[in-house]
Amino acid sequence: MNATRVWRSAAVIPGDGGRRSRRGFAYQDAVSLLACLDMHEGKYIQVSWENLEDVQCETPTGPLYKQVKTQEGGQERYSIAKVCKAEKVGNPHSSILGKLFTGKPLTEGTRFSLVMNEVPQKNLLCFTKDSPPCENRPAEKKEIASKLSGLKLPDGRGIDWCIDRFEVEVRPRSIDDIEAVAKSALEPYVKEVLKQTPLTTELEDILIALLGRIERDARKPVVTVWSENDFAEVLKSCVRKVSRVSETGELEPLESLSSKLRPTGVTAEEASRMADMMTRYRRKYRSSVGQTHEDYDTLADEIYAICTEVSAQRRIGLVAPGAEAYNTTLARVREISAVANGAVSPATAYAVLSDITARCQNRYADAS
Repeated sequence: MNATRVWRSAAVIPGDGGRRSRRGFAYQDAVSLLACLDMHEGKYIQVSWENLEDVQCETPTGPLYKQVKTQEGGQERYSIAKVCKAEKVGNPHSSILGKLFTGKPLTEGTRFSLVMNEVPQKNLLCFTKDSPPCENRPAEKKEIASKLSGLKLPDGRGIDWCIDRFEVEVRPRSIDDIEAVAKSALEPYVKEVLKQTPLTTELEDILIALLGRIERDARKPVVTVWSENDFAEVLKSCVRKVSRVSETGELEPLESLSSKLRPTGVTAEEASRMADMMTRYRRKYRSSVGQTHEDYDTLADEIYAICTEVSAQRRIGLVAPGAEAYNTTLARVREISAVANGAVSPATAYAVLSDITARCQNRYADAS
């Protein structure tokens, strides 16, 4: 993971407590995730958050600084006057745009974005991406320049230079809505890792895992900077953790199951049939909830313990490798109380065994 310390003012270092109790930060996490998904599409080179701005996206031509502003319903909609209003009287640097335009290097390719969850008033709405360029809205540009008079900018830049590189990005109003957008954008990448369409609950859990990772990183005193490869690895890790698949998804385990069963004398046709059973079990496991999910985990733990014990006995010569090690494992799986009393079918238990054999270092003979 690329984690580098970058200059930033103390004001932007996140606090230690209750970050998700504050609505704006939860919304900001979703905006950060959407930026990462855009990076996954090749739009950005790197993405960071709580850096020099709420979200910072590096492009081939320079940085895009995104400041996220959310409002509850019933509040006055954002306007030029509101985003230029100084929090400290007479100090334009304390305004929303003052903070967005300052406190960071302004290289030639720098751009600025104000992300909001409400449609702003008309004089600010004209700065959205699909609106005419700045030269076609001189009155609004002049109003911003006038209200931010006295703003001192780095690198010899002027206020007009910043305004020409500024846009407004209007996102869905509620956290649920923006997370729904993120979930929709996330689905094809999850499908790519799983090599099958994710379940609705599964996709929701992966989304929560990713947002949780962004939230935790935002708390750190060291800024986390993700490249496209970094994000891809984090995404794969979350998918694998939630869905219980191997390092390469669903395809390689089928091949590795066959290779691990080969020393036992199991035929290719039998191994293929067991791979089908394993795939069906994985689907059932991933869609299970509550007590059923816990029961599957308990069964898997018991079978894993048996595999570990038989492997240990094989390595000290108490159990012969190959067919005997496999038959001993099957026999002990059948002796599990839930299998012996009929609560769990042997087919399910053997499917779990196949899953463990494929995913873990469970072998019936050491590689020669």
